[in-house]
Amino acid sequence: MIIKEGYNPDQYDTALANFTGSFFLGRANKVVGRAHLANVNRAATKGYSYRLLENGFISNHEDLNKFNSQIDDLARGILKAFGITSAALVASVKKTEPVDGEIKFGGVFQSKTDKFGTISYQAHMRGFGWGNWQSDGLMVGSISSMKNDKIRVIPLTDDMARVLRKVKEFEFKNGWLGEYVFQDDRGRVYASRISDCAVNNTTTAEFHNKKSIHAIRRTLNSNMKCAGVSGTVAASLLGHTEKVNEENYTYDVSSMEEKSKFMECAGRV
Repeated sequence: MIIKEGYNPDQYDTALANFTGSFFLGRANKVVGRAHLANVNRAATKGYSYRLLENGFISNHEDLNKFNSQIDDLARGILKAFGITSAALVASVKKTEPVDGEIKFGGVFQSKTDKFGTISYQAHMRGFGWGNWQSDGLMVGSISSMKNDKIRVIPLTDDMARVLRKVKEFEFKNGWLGEYVFQDDRGRVYASRISDCAVNNTTTAEFHNKKSIHAIRRTLNSNMKCAGVSGTVAASLLGHTEKVNEENYTYDVSSMEEKSKFMECAGRV
């Protein structure tokens, strides 16, 4: 292990050197001082210690084999030198969200024939590789199908447009802007995360109970129905069939005052 020349090894240097010396056998010197290395000198000018741990030599076949076959033991030993106990292995958890870019069903795939032109280009696709050459505005890659194989155009209120504009400005500023409505540094933001956000932001005194995105959709549909919006229009806005909308996204949102008026009207009939 390398430290700054003239410095005395501290407890961590000593512990690391003793461990690596016992792990990779045959070392003449466990701790060596150097004065000509840039990072060693930069650290010294700032007043803090520096250590460069050499985990074997790639030209030594014994070191290389031990590194590849016992890398977990090596990692545990390094952690132990700093007083850190390695955690037990954690069982893998089944991923619930789809892989970003995964094509589940349907959709449109680009032409599988090279088509060169004035401007030619290719796309690299996950799970497929490089597609055939396309040119002059032809589609490359793939487009997954919509939920109901239909494109929906949704009107935006002024408030919705203002919020989305702020979202897009933020994504652009951070280099996240892409094909999806909501993206971050990891790519597409899936519905489960959006729903979690909705729940977290409705856990306040002004809300009677938490609201997931599905609860918000049900409330919107029910409010539209109470306002006299036709079932056809409401279903179209939410992207459902009228049957699904009626059976799963409709519930009573009327107030007690409104119920009283309904009862009075019924009593006069």
